[in-house]
This record gives sequence, structure tokens and C-alpha cells, in this order.
Amino acid sequence: MTVPSGTIQTTARTKTIAEDVSNVITQISPEDTPFISNIGEESADSRIFEWLVDTLQAATTANAAVEGDDAPAASSQAQLRNNNYTQIFTKSVSVSGSYEEVKKYGMRSAMAYELAQRGAELKLDIEMTVLSNNTAYGGAAAAAATTAGFLAWIRTNVNKNTAGTNPTLSGTTDGHPNAGRGASTARVFTEAMLKDVLQQQWIAGGKPKQIYMGAFNTGEAAKFPGIASQQYNAPTGPTTIIGAASVYWSQWGKLTFVPSRLQPQGVVFTVDPSKVARSTLRGYRTIDLARTGDAVRKQLLYEGGLKVHNEMAHGVVADLTTS
Repeated sequence: MTVPSGTIQTTARTKTIAEDVSNVITQISPEDTPFISNIGEESADSRIFEWLVDTLQAATTANAAVEGDDAPAASSQAQLRNNNYTQIFTKSVSVSGSYEEVKKYGMRSAMAYELAQRGAELKLDIEMTVLSNNTAYGGAAAAAATTAGFLAWIRTNVNKNTAGTNPTLSGTTDGHPNAGRGASTARVFTEAMLKDVLQQQWIAGGKPKQIYMGAFNTGEAAKFPGIASQQYNAPTGPTTIIGAASVYWSQWGKLTFVPSRLQPQGVVFTVDPSKVARSTLRGYRTIDLARTGDAVRKQLLYEGGLKVHNEMAHGVVADLTTS
């Protein structure tokens, strides 16, 4: 049909039509930070923080004393001394005076909105860093200090491909990671690999509670042979079927699968969260920056590093496929 002459249409009067803009801003960026949310937090008193690592002497069947004999000579093992550096994580926000004052969709204050967004990004940066293969560096006049990530610490309870290399420490048996894990040809993640690492941890005295893995290997774990038929009697309820679920029963106890977006995707971590912590020198804070014109400027900052109490409490399955 022909439009009657003189009919006013929306296509001709765009300047007078109110925009249909939702007053809610939808954010789809992942904000999950399971690792730093589950581990502990301690205080640091210096940019380099240190801790001692000790182990018990091996058990023996020869501990038998002659009746009436003198007490044996005392014996003990020397403690190891590990260290790491704090890293400064920061984000900045600058909002013009005009933009702060005008009416906006989805927000009242542009500064408050930007601070919330940048604060979420800051936490994501911390999560990715403490899970990484980064080595420790004390910094220099024009170079930032870096904290060694979790992957760069784990070297005892490991299942890796033959050509893969374990991290090294600055003092050989103590100090901080000065070389991260070296990758090798990727393999498909299997339940046998996971059980191997859990067994190594158990023999070493570890008590892992959580299994961290990326998206692809979370799917691979769901395919473990026979996992759907495993059952256990819940303490206060009926039988629970363990399948592609968040709980995994092994010979060495119950563990929780934790999907982790920001960790290195080619590895699976088996973690005792009570034996690793963030060591914080300066907690999350917002700093007002000096105004140099018609804009309000703020800085978000956190300074801290990763403290792995004893790397033998944890494990890693390395050199895994990611697609």
C-alpha cells in the first residue's frame, strides 16, 4: 500500500524520538576468582617476605632402646627458608567534570561505576598472576617487582610429559622460583594422571581438598571411566551419585572440582588451600590523585604476593591438551 501524503514517519523525525536505552548495564565479563577466594590471607611486613619449611624425619622400625641406656644423641633436620616478593597491582580512573554531572543511562556516578569495573579487573589480574608460571623478581629502579605464581612453585608431586621440566629455586632447595615450569607435548587428561598425583601427595603427607582445572579439562574430568557409577552414603541423607559433578571421591579422600578460568589451561592443580595464602603488604585501597584540570582522578591499588607454605602439600598434572 502507498503511505498517505503528509504522514509523519519515525524515519524522518529521528531527532525528536527518545532513545530506548536500557537503564541497566549488563556485564558478561567473568568475575570469579576462586583461588584467591579459597586460600588464606596473611600480612607481609616487607616487599620480600620469607617463611620456613620443615619436614619430619622418615619413620623407622629401628627405634629401639636398650633398657637402662643413656638417651640417644639429639637429631633434627635443618629447616629450609623460602621467600617471594610482593607485586603492586594498580588501575586508574579519570572522569571529566562534565561527564560526572550529566544524566547517564545505567549509572548515577560515572566515577563510582568506573571504580567498580576497574576494581573487578584488579581482582582478575591478581587471580591470574598468583596462579601463573611467573618467577619471582625483586624489581629495580625502572622495573617492577613480580611475585612467583603457583605453577612456578610445584615441583615434587608432579605428573608431566617426559620432556617437561620442573621449576627451580634460587637456592636449589630453598629461596624463590627463578625458572618456571617447562612445557612439553600436550596429552589428554586422564583419571590415572590425577590419581598418580594424589597418591604422590598422600605419600608426602599432603591432604589436598580442591582440584583446579580450566574449561576443557573440566569436561575431560567428567568423562573419567565409571565415575558416574560411583556412589557414597551422604552423612545426613540418601545416596548421592557422583558423576559430572563438583565432588570427586578418591582413595585418598573427597575433593572438590573447581573450574578456573584464569589459571594456565594446560595444567590441573590439586590444592590444599590451608597450605597457601596471599601475603598482603598493602590491602585494596582507593587513592585520590591530584587534579591537574577539569577531571577527577583516582587510583586503585593492591600490593601482595603468593606464599606457598610447603609445595609438597600440592600437586600438578602438567602438559595437558586444551582443546
